[in-house]
Amino acid sequence: MKYPECRIAVYLICHALLFAANSSAQQSKGSAPPLVIHKPTCTETIRDNCLSAPRVISSPPPTYSEEARKAKIEGDCFVSIAVDDKGNLTDLHVIKSLGMGLDLRAIDAVRTWKFEPAYKNGKPVAAKLTVQVSFHL
Repeated sequence: MKYPECRIAVYLICHALLFAANSSAQQSKGSAPPLVIHKPTCTETIRDNCLSAPRVISSPPPTYSEEARKAKIEGDCFVSIAVDDKGNLTDLHVIKSLGMGLDLRAIDAVRTWKFEPAYKNGKPVAAKLTVQVSFHL
């Protein structure tokens, strides 16, 4: 084996980097922005029909129902929403349920979120999208 000290040094550096990345991910776990699922309609050839997604400005986290906390339920609830041209929510419904009172808590949380509207041709427009509300103990 040539240069065994280098292999050990590389191993230790890689291990330290992986540990730092994992620690950083765990620390920011509670503050991660919600996942917004949107299929963009912009293409290189159709600029006139370009629609940007509504942007989440503020997303306070949901609270647990006592029933779900006792049962130690964790997971993601997906909520379909419509955002009008002023950034207001006009329609909310659960499309992937968790049960145990968490669906209602997800809807209540999303109702408090603030959005910037979608834009089409530089003008605000209404749009529909799906957001992910995560529940982790």
